[in-house]
Amino acid sequence: QIKFEYYQGVNDERRGGVVLDSLLTEVTAQRLAGLILLPETHDLAAHPDVLASGVPMLMIDGERGMTPRPQICTDIPMLFDRSLAWLGDRGRKRIAMVYMADTFPWLTPKHFDNAGTAYHKAWVQRIGRSHPQTVSEVVHLLMDYPKSRRPDGLFIADDNLIQRSLSSLLELNLEVGHDLDVIAHCNWPHPVQSKLPMQRIGFHAGQLLEACLDVFPTITPEKQDERVLTIPALFESEVSQMDWKQPAVAVNMV
Repeated sequence: QIKFEYYQGVNDERRGGVVLDSLLTEVTAQRLAGLILLPETHDLAAHPDVLASGVPMLMIDGERGMTPRPQICTDIPMLFDRSLAWLGDRGRKRIAMVYMADTFPWLTPKHFDNAGTAYHKAWVQRIGRSHPQTVSEVVHLLMDYPKSRRPDGLFIADDNLIQRSLSSLLELNLEVGHDLDVIAHCNWPHPVQSKLPMQRIGFHAGQLLEACLDVFPTITPEKQDERVLTIPALFESEVSQMDWKQPAVAVNMV
């Protein structure tokens, strides 16, 4: 039987020290079979106590090719490409996008061009993770155009922005599915609930954990291991018991 322990808030300024001490106590006592390091905790891989313990480690969404640890990565480029393609298939040509400022560091106008979508710099808005509520005003600004010139597609690329973005569309009396189409990132199997007819696309937590469990038994402490496995972005219609349990895809690092 596998049991997961969740050490939330390791980097929290108020209580992070307590959580970290608890984690290090378990690691030092050899009571953990492995560590899954989320993006905000990657620096733990270099902590002297963690290294001395020899505990197997892997990283979620690290910098590819920049770590000696195995990585399980969500395929963010796939999420981006499939989302824009979905809007394009519905005839949407004027695409707006809101996303967290630290999510798409590689995004350039060329990515829109490659997807056959026009790039409007003012319509691609980064939202600070510490103030997600500002997306409400941003959506109002994005839609503050005459009907023939305003965006006819909206890509909400982080589920933390969904509710406020949709509320702004309702305040503007815009009908999703008619005035514009909306596609939003989600985390399967528990997406943010909404009665509006938007498309959802995202990554399945079950598939991510399955990949982690597949990798842990193969980790050897004495060998540098830079494997990268990617988790695909799935539409709602693709999220079935069979589909999400397909294995993660290995990426060859050059």
